[in-house]
Amino acid sequence: MSVTSIEPFRVLPFPFSFLPCPFSPRRSSFRRPPSPSPMPLLRCPVCQKDFSPDESPAMPFCSERCRLIDLGRWLDERYGLEYEPEAKPDEPPAE
Repeated sequence: MSVTSIEPFRVLPFPFSFLPCPFSPRRSSFRRPPSPSPMPLLRCPVCQKDFSPDESPAMPFCSERCRLIDLGRWLDERYGLEYEPEAKPDEPPAE
């Protein structure tokens, strides 16, 4: 069994020599792209505190405490959805 030698790096012919090397630290156009911008701050609907959604354990609230406060408000019926009862067939529609 023969061991094959690894070919040395070859220089590309002229038409391709103008292409920048993506691994060259001198080329500013091929540097690592900037990290994505951080998420904007959100405002907690309960305490109105600004918070980062990446750090919140209870989105869309800033903390577990605010999440439970909101749940309590729904269960106490301080929050609710608008409801219009249906007219019964024997009653005339309300005006």
